[in-house]
Amino acid sequence: MKAYKYLPFILAAFLTGCYEMDVPEPETPASVVRLSLDDDPYAMKDPVRIDYETSQTLSFTYEGISRIVATAPQGWVAQVKMSGGDGTLKISAPKYGEESVPSGDVVLKLYDGSGSFSEKKFPVYAVEGELEFEIQNFDFSAVSEFTLGSRTTVKFNCSPSFKNIEFDLPAGWKAIEKTRGTFTIIAPDLSVESGDAEGTVTVTPVSWGGQKSTELARSFAVHVDATKPTFQFVEEETTFVYGETREIEITAKGLKDLVTPEAPAGWTIDWSGVLDGIVKVTAPAKDAEGAVGTGTLILNAVSNTDNSAISSNASVIRLYGINSAKELLDFRAVYEAEDMNEPNTDETALAKWLVDGVLTLNDDFTLTTDMLTNKAFIVKTLNVPLEGNGHTITLDLECNAAVAGIFQYVTSEIRNLKIAGSVKNSYSTGLSYTSSLVSVPMTCLIENVESSADVTYDVSSSVLYKSIVGGIGGYPRSNYAPVFKNCKYSGTITCNNDAFSVGGIVGCSDVGKPGAMTTVEGCTFSGNIILNHHSENTAVTCRMGGILGDLARQATVNDCVSEGTITINANGNRLCSSSAFGVGGLVGRITAPASGYTMAAIIKNAKFTGTIKLNGGAGNEDKARYGQILGCSPNENATNILTKENWTEEGTISL
Repeated sequence: MKAYKYLPFILAAFLTGCYEMDVPEPETPASVVRLSLDDDPYAMKDPVRIDYETSQTLSFTYEGISRIVATAPQGWVAQVKMSGGDGTLKISAPKYGEESVPSGDVVLKLYDGSGSFSEKKFPVYAVEGELEFEIQNFDFSAVSEFTLGSRTTVKFNCSPSFKNIEFDLPAGWKAIEKTRGTFTIIAPDLSVESGDAEGTVTVTPVSWGGQKSTELARSFAVHVDATKPTFQFVEEETTFVYGETREIEITAKGLKDLVTPEAPAGWTIDWSGVLDGIVKVTAPAKDAEGAVGTGTLILNAVSNTDNSAISSNASVIRLYGINSAKELLDFRAVYEAEDMNEPNTDETALAKWLVDGVLTLNDDFTLTTDMLTNKAFIVKTLNVPLEGNGHTITLDLECNAAVAGIFQYVTSEIRNLKIAGSVKNSYSTGLSYTSSLVSVPMTCLIENVESSADVTYDVSSSVLYKSIVGGIGGYPRSNYAPVFKNCKYSGTITCNNDAFSVGGIVGCSDVGKPGAMTTVEGCTFSGNIILNHHSENTAVTCRMGGILGDLARQATVNDCVSEGTITINANGNRLCSSSAFGVGGLVGRITAPASGYTMAAIIKNAKFTGTIKLNGGAGNEDKARYGQILGCSPNENATNILTKENWTEEGTISL
């Protein structure tokens, strides 16, 4: 029975109960812990039944609970999310074939603010779902024709309860089920081995429980035409690690005048054994100069029967990792298959694109607007490391979203990547975060990233204070601690309306609690920042800096150099009249720390050799809010505002 049929029982099992914590004095109000998944009328009844490889998500409300720790039976997963009195509990049954227990208890420990906890548990049981099996795009009414030793691969859909196929074959015929979703039928080579020239193939699906489904079994007729040549790579694709040598199988019979293609750059191919069924391929070494990550092999020959031209099927050779924009999209499809907000991190499912657990680029490629999700980003959340290997991603992106860039969130590491091209965001509905790499960097490391991509915030109407723009990172937001190390930005950031905060490396930093901070270390800005100011509003609070637009509350800027140009085209309008405005060669403005923050912002070993220009400014412009390193800082000399050390100011400010 499908798991969703039990959902009403699950919800009924935990409705509106409460725990009251014991207190030593009667006159003290009791500490109340309430959770909607409580009161457990389901106790002593049958377990909650969930199909293998499926999940159920329950919503709950809570009161007086600081955290919930969920544990599940071996092979199961229980995940809790909490926010402002509402939460979810996601229970995932184990996968078929893995070491796991079919049943047990999910246990919830409900902690109050003092560290005390109450415990609730309920039984779960994994059941085998209904077996499904369907062969795709296959004509069962026709005889499937084969040549000597040739192969045909058949695709099928199946449910998680499917384990394998049992084959009934004519004499001499073979069948291989190499991957889930395909099987291959191999004809006999009647010139060298015995076998039937024709017959019937029957395939019967088998479940993990060992049940054979004769109802879902399918049969089709097969025949070998011994007069035709065979010219066929066995595998459509073969994946290599760096420097690996592998033998690719090919069936080549009844041929002459074989013509082999050139090897892809960096690859070595030995064709000497092709007529014996083997092509030996060696992949390029990790740092091979000029090597490409993928190539396609197609052989040409002539039939020795009728001298007609004949070509092999295509066989792709590729390195593990990302070799093209298409492969990044293929990775995304698997990575975000179940839930874009909780991407799949199963290394087995992602193995084709990972090298030692790292998403690895092997070639340059271009990302275009039609590849975006929600007109915003390519991948929503990157929580596996990315190694760029010095390769370049070129952007040709036009976005219209609150977040814009290659990634919306990054919670891992990105290293050794180059970015070129352009990204343009025209979102005017509300606050937006835009950058060439990641719009919302979370707790992550961005290291050795060089971006020359032009970033444009282009809004025709006046949307004051609504955009945060960064050359590499947008806005970390609250509670996160991203690190930008040895990064460079040399492109042009253009704001065709007043933005809230603009930075050559990071648009704006922010923290929601002590201890979380943004760190920018060893970074260089050598590009351009251009603000085209059209508004007559005198309360514009824009902050612009070559490294960081707004250093909010806690952040460290260390060993950074700004040698680019910041230009403001004021068009005769006054740009500011408040202390919120600031333009600096490295940092535009420092926001005073909130209550409870014990650490000052840090700017040390900072150097500015670039230019700040104000064109067409109004006569009453507040020129005190411009600086070579720091534009302005409210109460700069007050405690816990700013720690500064070793500033070098060799640039030019023209106001």
